[in-house]
Amino acid sequence: MHIAYGINPPNSGWKFPGVMTYGTYPTAYTANPDLLIGMNYEASGESSTIWQNYYYVAVNPASFSASNLLSDIEYDTYSYGVPPVVSVNDSYLPDWQNSGYKGSSHDIAILGYNNSNSTYTYYETCDSGPAACETTGYGVKTISQSQLYTAIENDNNNGGLIW
Repeated sequence: MHIAYGINPPNSGWKFPGVMTYGTYPTAYTANPDLLIGMNYEASGESSTIWQNYYYVAVNPASFSASNLLSDIEYDTYSYGVPPVVSVNDSYLPDWQNSGYKGSSHDIAILGYNNSNSTYTYYETCDSGPAACETTGYGVKTISQSQLYTAIENDNNNGGLIW
């Protein structure tokens, strides 16, 4: 919640604190550049001087393949214990299949991978119910590696990886 609503990095260009932007109810989103700013600001310990180029970088899906995505996820989760974040078209997420809100961009954190089953494990932040996202509920979910890559590629020109 602190990242969503409270942080305000110096020289970020933000008009309001937090990475969340709201439109007409129930529309809310976080632009990839704002998420990158927020993640670097937090990773730097909210440093006013080094956050701008601290750790995380954003990668456009046109700049990587499915094998690059797997390699980047393996590297961050195994070597650093850090979950990379991906922006996806939520229509491709298994827990969104019955949601009336699917079809837009959604950020998820990739917690791990299983190359024997060709799956990724991710954390879903949207809950079930009409006042939420109508997913199967928040928590840990799995998705095939190929389906996640497709979800990133087809994210309404917004997909990407922040790692």
